[in-house]
Amino acid sequence: MNTTDRLLVLSIINVLPKLMLTNVAYKNICSAAQLKQFKEMAISLSEQVNQLPLWTTFDDVTLKEEYQAADYEHLWLNFENLMVGNQLYPQYQLKVAATPVNEQKYFTDHISLEFRDLGNGQLPLQAWPPETEDEHGSILLSTVKLNEKRFAIEGAEVLTAGDKLLLEQLYSNLLSIFTKLSYGGAELTHRDWEQWQQAAEQIHGAYIKSQQTSVLKRLINKITS
Repeated sequence: MNTTDRLLVLSIINVLPKLMLTNVAYKNICSAAQLKQFKEMAISLSEQVNQLPLWTTFDDVTLKEEYQAADYEHLWLNFENLMVGNQLYPQYQLKVAATPVNEQKYFTDHISLEFRDLGNGQLPLQAWPPETEDEHGSILLSTVKLNEKRFAIEGAEVLTAGDKLLLEQLYSNLLSIFTKLSYGGAELTHRDWEQWQQAAEQIHGAYIKSQQTSVLKRLINKITS
C-alpha cells in the first residue's frame, strides 16, 4: 500500500462513525438494531486503526545519484509522500552511505544514513539543524553496524524520540526500498543491487530480533509485576 492509498483508506475508516451519527439516511436500508451494530463496528475499527504500530509508506522512490570513491559510496534517494506514522513528507531526500570493506561477507561492515537540508522549507528531522556541518551545509550522519548482534543506531543520541523512530523505520525498510528500486529499473553502475540488499537484509533481521526482544521483555515485566 502506498501513501495515497493509505491516506484514503484511513480517511474513510475515520469518517464512517461520523456519517452514521444520524439514522435518517439508513432507515430504509436496515433496522435500528442493525444500524446500532454497524455504528459500534465503525467506531471499533476507527479506534483500532488509530492504535496501529508505527509503519512507513511512500508513493515513489527514485535514485537521484549513485556515487563511489575509494573509501566511500552512497545512493542518493528521493521519496514522494514519505509517511512515517502520522508524519508526512511530500518530498524527502537522504543518502544511504557505506565504506567498502574487502574480504567480508558483505561489501561493507556498516550502513549510514546521511541527512541534509531538504531545500523545500521542511525539516528532515525535528532536531534540526545539527551542530555538525561541512562545505555543503548542515549534515547529520547515523550508522548501523552489520556485524553487531543487536540493532543500534550510532549518532542518534542528539535526536528526539520522534527522530529516532524515523531512523528506525528508514533503516528497517531499506530492504524493501532497495527492492522497489531494483524492480523499478533503477540502474547501478558501480555495484549491483544484490549487494546493497544483502546489507539491508542484515539490518532488517537485527531490527526484527530487537523488536521481538523488546516485546518479550515487556511481557515478562507485565507477568512479574
